[in-house]
Amino acid sequence: MTSRYGRPEFLDRFWGVNRRENMRRGMAMTPASPQHMTWDDISGQIDPAPDLSFGVVRDPLARLRSEYAHQHRSPYLFRRLLAWGSSFSLWTRVALLAARENPYIFDSHIRPQADFLPSDARVFRFEDGLDKVVTWIDQIAPVEGGLDHMPHSLPSRKLRRKPDLGPEELALVADFYAKDYASFGYEIPVLPVDVTSRHKAGLDQKYAQWLAQRVLSLYPSARI
Repeated sequence: MTSRYGRPEFLDRFWGVNRRENMRRGMAMTPASPQHMTWDDISGQIDPAPDLSFGVVRDPLARLRSEYAHQHRSPYLFRRLLAWGSSFSLWTRVALLAARENPYIFDSHIRPQADFLPSDARVFRFEDGLDKVVTWIDQIAPVEGGLDHMPHSLPSRKLRRKPDLGPEELALVADFYAKDYASFGYEIPVLPVDVTSRHKAGLDQKYAQWLAQRVLSLYPSARI
């Protein structure tokens, strides 16, 4: 894509690498990398306004699983420790609690996808294949030779066991990503909640709240 259409204006692959040093020097930093800012964050900086926009979205639960796997190899030590030391269930609680208080946590990887897209954006679903994006781009902005394939450039690492959630956590996911489920037509995950799982979930939530506050306290110093 870059070789054919040029480097995107809002792209800084070294934002995370430079974040701690820049903050140590007292330099102003955006709350997330440019490529992970929301539409509301950047729309006023685009002049002229884009003629067309598009985005690739993913089932919120599958996206969350992918992020959990990704955090196992994060360059930030505390993120790795949190992922390796937590079940997917606990990690999900911590991530959603932290993201409710600071949506930019983990470089906006947790926040709903609907936040990144203007209302008139053309939406493609990851599950339908990225080649549909290639076909659409070739139709609206044809380039000699065209594109024939768009690979998944950052596939998540494979975990030994498929991370699953209990009914309480699925309810949290459905609530947090309500905009995504409503906007993109994904099926909302639901499981019946029993008394035992509700009691355990209450204990997990207290621990998750403590961890979430720890994450939030470390984020401004670029330690996570």
